[in-house]
This record gives sequence, structure tokens and C-alpha cells, in this order.
Amino acid sequence: PRVPPAVSGAASGRSSAPAAGGGAGTAASISAVPPAQWNAVTVQRFLKTKGLEELCVTFQQQGVTGPVLMSLTEQDLESNLGIKKFGLRRQLALAIQELRRGSFSSNGGGRSGG
Repeated sequence: PRVPPAVSGAASGRSSAPAAGGGAGTAASISAVPPAQWNAVTVQRFLKTKGLEELCVTFQQQGVTGPVLMSLTEQDLESNLGIKKFGLRRQLALAIQELRRGSFSSNGGGRSGG
């Protein structure tokens, strides 16, 4: 019987890239799933694609999922989530508006066609 060699970390020719935290391609994987089906991790990826990564901790602590995100108002953002900066709040509100219209795209562009 063969016994696999004990590999303690490095002595392997295979590269083991980290599974999480991928940068490129993240937005494409987000747009493949409707926001109503997003979990809290997907919402955080969305925030990062919109340059709103500073909100990730708050959204994680509050358990904001896709359905919750889609229901948020600017008043919720300020009163319930404590987002006091107007610019940040408005940026997020506009991003949510985009999602509601179904126009979220990883490239920021519209649909191709005539």
C-alpha cells in the first residue's frame, strides 16, 4: 500500500492559490445571480465593486443580505445603519437604484445590441 508523502506546507510543485478574495471576475459572478438571492458575502462583494468597501463591516455586523439591501432607503442607511456621510449614503442609494432597475453590470455599461 502506498502512503502519501507528508507534505508540511511547501514541498509541492502545485500552486495553491487562495480560494477567497479574488479581485477580477468578482463583479461578473455577482451579476450572474439576482440580488434577491444574494447572501451577506455577495452583498459585501457588491459594495467593493462600487468602491464602498468601508461599509462592509457594518453590513456584515447587521447581516444585510440581497433582499434586505434591495429594501433599504436612505433613511435606513442613516438611521438604522449609522451611515452619516451624505456622499457615501447617496453613492449606495444610487447603486441600489441601479440594482432595482436590473442594470447592474460588472463593466458599468449597458447591454449590447442595436
